[in-house]
Amino acid sequence: MEDFGNTLADSRLLDAGFEGEPFTWTNRRLWQRLDRALILIDWADCFSSTRVIHHPRGISDHSPFEVIADSSPRGTPTCFRFQNMWIKHHDFYQSSKENWSQPIEAFSMLKFHLKLVRLKTFLKSRNKSIFGNILQSVIIAEKEAAEAEANFDHCPIERNLTKMNRKNASLKLARAMESYYWKQKSSCK
Repeated sequence: MEDFGNTLADSRLLDAGFEGEPFTWTNRRLWQRLDRALILIDWADCFSSTRVIHHPRGISDHSPFEVIADSSPRGTPTCFRFQNMWIKHHDFYQSSKENWSQPIEAFSMLKFHLKLVRLKTFLKSRNKSIFGNILQSVIIAEKEAAEAEANFDHCPIERNLTKMNRKNASLKLARAMESYYWKQKSSCK
């Protein structure tokens, strides 16, 4: 198996994964995943997504599988850029560590490559869901802080004071994230 894994790595081939039942062959006593779809690492340049679907065996001892390759045109590929502000989030280290420690069935450098690809996807998705559009977040936070302050000025009760303080804290955080963003952007140039 190690030789097979090294051959895959040397050939720049990856297991495309699958959807459906985990086993592709059986003799009714033993079930195994013998059949696999292998793709070149460069495959993603031509096909934006590839899905391998295991279908039911029927009367055969092998499961047929279907490979669906989506060749819809993608935009210009973007570079991955680590954002310094990510490390300021309270669960950045723990969630990144959990992502990295997820098992991957591969050998040596291929395993390392696959873990990096998975971590990159994870960080990009977290960036979008947690931070979103930073510049837009500052505009929204400024508007909400101004409204909360106007509400407190109009009706100075404890509830409005608490809301104003929370909105001001959100604005301060949004501005700090914006500052990290611009500082990193200027140092890249």
